[in-house]
Amino acid sequence: MEPTYQHGQFMWHELVTSDTEAAARFYEKVAGWKTHQYYPKGSNEPYTTWIDHFGPLGALLSLERAREPGITPHWFANVVVRDLEVAVDRILEAGGRLVLGPEAMGTVGRWAVFRDFQGAKLAVFTPKDPLEARHPWRHGGIVWNALACADHRASFAFYQNLFDWQRLDTLDPDGPNEQIIYGAYGKPLGSMSTATSPEHQGWTFAIGVADHEAAVARAVELGGSVLPAASETLAAAGVTRMLDPQGVSIALKTQMPENTPSLEKEAGSLNR
Repeated sequence: MEPTYQHGQFMWHELVTSDTEAAARFYEKVAGWKTHQYYPKGSNEPYTTWIDHFGPLGALLSLERAREPGITPHWFANVVVRDLEVAVDRILEAGGRLVLGPEAMGTVGRWAVFRDFQGAKLAVFTPKDPLEARHPWRHGGIVWNALACADHRASFAFYQNLFDWQRLDTLDPDGPNEQIIYGAYGKPLGSMSTATSPEHQGWTFAIGVADHEAAVARAVELGGSVLPAASETLAAAGVTRMLDPQGVSIALKTQMPENTPSLEKEAGSLNR
């Protein structure tokens, strides 16, 4: 991976939730993250970031500040693009819709939040200056980005056109559990599959943890719940899908070193 973020790479994950204090406690105990609050230049409202021992990795927002009426707590992610206006045009031409922007993101760049043609939410971001990149499998944080949707092949075509993502592998090709492992610059970023039901559609982001069993136990003690239908299937892959105490879909994934041969196949199981 390049030392700075490149077009098509995930760079910032944001939790929008109904109880930011409870969420901060939960993710600190489960993932080891801290929060840092500051006032961005020119703003009279505080901004809270997630921080681990490698530095910032995302943000924590309240539902009241989300500027999207009628939503429920959720995670979404920012993906770097070379040209924000070109990206927005491609989103709209392919049937997506804008939620916010395009607009300035403080002093660091410009962004736009959108929902794709099947309703999944992401954001696109063009930095003002190059930003040092985190490597998910070396630095931890969010290590896998899985999309379950009504038509995963159509979604891959949408995002391939938008981000130049590559199809790195296909699990169970043409079968009932087909999954596309996608990535950028030859490195896996996540997986796409067709959801088993409408309520399971959307993005699920996997947090890398060193001790999987201990992290799951802490999550349950703090009010999280394991999704039974997925847990048995994914146990062998070191993945547990859960809901956090505010009902947000997440996953815990055993941290794996870069270049592990089975990386894509094990992490891809997150969609099932």
